[in-house]
Amino acid sequence: MENKLTESEWISKVDEMLKTGEDNSTRKQILINLNYYLSNQWIGWDGASRTVRALPHDGQERITHNVIQPRVMTKLAKQTKNRIKYDVTPDTADQTRIEIAKAATKFIHAWWDTEDMDLKTRDIFLNGNVKSYCAAKVFFDSESGDDIRPSEGDPGYEEWKEAGENPLNTGEIKLRVCDPLTLYIDPSATTDDEIRWIVEEKPRDIDYVNDKYGKEVTADETVTYAPSFDISGGSNDTTRKNKNMVMVRELWMNPCKKYPKGLKVTTTRTEFLDIDENAGDSPYILFGDIPIPGSVKYKAFIESMLPIQRGLNIALTMFSTNMKKMGATKWSVPLGSGVDEEDLNDEISGIIYYNAASGGEVKRIPGADVPNGFDRIIEYYNRLIDDMSGAREIATGSLPAGLDTASGLQLMVEQENEKMAVNSQNYERGMKKVLKRVLRLMKKHYTEERMSRILGPDNEIELVSFMGSDLSGEEDINIVQGSSLPEMKSAQQDRIMTLWNAGAIVTKEGAPDPSTFLKMMGLGDSTELFEQNQLDENKSKMENKTFLKMAEDEQVQMMLQAQQKFMQAQQEGFDPSQMGMQPPPPIPGAPIVRDFYDHEIHIYNHNILRKSSDYEGLPPAMQQLIDAHVAEHEAALQEPIIAQQQAEAEAQQAEQESKSNEASAQHDRALELKSMDNQSKVQSEQIKSQTALQAAGMRQM
Repeated sequence: MENKLTESEWISKVDEMLKTGEDNSTRKQILINLNYYLSNQWIGWDGASRTVRALPHDGQERITHNVIQPRVMTKLAKQTKNRIKYDVTPDTADQTRIEIAKAATKFIHAWWDTEDMDLKTRDIFLNGNVKSYCAAKVFFDSESGDDIRPSEGDPGYEEWKEAGENPLNTGEIKLRVCDPLTLYIDPSATTDDEIRWIVEEKPRDIDYVNDKYGKEVTADETVTYAPSFDISGGSNDTTRKNKNMVMVRELWMNPCKKYPKGLKVTTTRTEFLDIDENAGDSPYILFGDIPIPGSVKYKAFIESMLPIQRGLNIALTMFSTNMKKMGATKWSVPLGSGVDEEDLNDEISGIIYYNAASGGEVKRIPGADVPNGFDRIIEYYNRLIDDMSGAREIATGSLPAGLDTASGLQLMVEQENEKMAVNSQNYERGMKKVLKRVLRLMKKHYTEERMSRILGPDNEIELVSFMGSDLSGEEDINIVQGSSLPEMKSAQQDRIMTLWNAGAIVTKEGAPDPSTFLKMMGLGDSTELFEQNQLDENKSKMENKTFLKMAEDEQVQMMLQAQQKFMQAQQEGFDPSQMGMQPPPPIPGAPIVRDFYDHEIHIYNHNILRKSSDYEGLPPAMQQLIDAHVAEHEAALQEPIIAQQQAEAEAQQAEQESKSNEASAQHDRALELKSMDNQSKVQSEQIKSQTALQAAGMRQM
């Protein structure tokens, strides 16, 4: 390759590389697989036009019993049952970097929903199951997003007007699933990392080319391309043609010695459109079904099922043809019987007269019987298809005989799903590359703060703000291994219930946490239990941002300094008013502690800020303001505890006073009883004395 190629040389170079990447055998197999999936199964390959065509026939019935499509849908349902789990890992253990990684994780989740990645994941798996592989193209589209054209008087309006008043948008990161029939891949590569270049050729409208590249191109005379769902019926009339279209080719080269920043060249078959020597890495990430050793391409699992499908169709067609002939066989008419041929028909009843003297009876020739074991042949074909596809009793919704326990069912499901582990690994590895590229594009293009919303598993809505320029570029994507594999919901809930019964789902204080338990169980009606916490978490994080912005406000800094001097004078025992100091007004916009806040959540998130390097770089007065704010939350958190302690102390004091009063009353009662007892004794002694005196007087008489 020369150092500098002319436009015409680039056109020839791209064409040469496209032809180098052609793989006709793979193209042939993809088209055959696809037509079998769509029930076009009586087909043949036309090597001259490299297309699939319907086989010619003489009008005989052809039975097509498509057993491939339901197997593909069964596998696809299992592959798309669970959403992959991932997060962004920070480049360092610094708390600030951790918080940025958390924000990036949430924003990528928002991007996933905005880009409808669940649907595109379905397309990736469907392409792999039928076409063997596909590619996800991840790129930044500067023409999408919010309209940010400046209005008159806004900064940059004059420059934008002089540039032609072109549309101006924020731009968005996009993902497009690419048909493998449009891709031409470096044939020397044996692994994804060895791919040096990829050419993509797609038909485009000439108006699109003019809008995109600002060049008027000549439409190709006949753009004859076979869409992945198209089948030719044996006539060129069915080939799709469009006079207003042109084939656009994009050559992407990974960074190399000659092009250290990557290369992108765009051409048609005859005209040069664009070149970018700062294109970065190739945007294509390959996904596939069954890996092929020593190749970047894959094999579809339905490929081995095609011969069995053909045999099944032939057997069913032969059976149907034989059944029809059983009731409409030929007549045996001896010569000389004198039977009129018009009397020989297929009516069920009727009288045929013939000459018995001729010695021959007019009768039908018996039809061939259905071969013995025909039903076993059909059953055998279906069993072979099941073995190849992996769709057994569990996958088709049937419970195997003798299996009557949940643990046994779960074990069989796990064993069946283990066959999808390699396919799941391919997807998870590819999706990790996709999300890492999304991170790099966010860092490069999301230079200003962007807002988005996330709908959580319990339908809670969270507002997320993110700035791609905060990323260092060294962050990584952590994919939870096996998270894309299907799992029975009943098994998940049984495992969560086991954790709950074992006391493993608890709060920070060690108490049972029913909110987390219900959230893990995926109960949609548990939203009310979490939305308040979510609101407090968002509020506290916004307050952290408010504190950081206040530190950049000079007026706020002056007010904080005045407030600090006023408080210092009070602490030293001086009267600030005598020193000419007025009580400082409240800081405008400063977060206020409300009694209805969840103070634990606020304290937790504010402490994250206080542990960060951002806090260390704040002025002392601002640090004190944040500390005082946290102290208010701590005091508010302690108020119920203090109030309870006071109530308990008052109750205890009242109880002690009650006991003391009761003891005093009992003492007074005892004294009163003792006094009454003494009086009784005195009265008794007096009576005894009087009785003794009376007895003595009587003796003297």
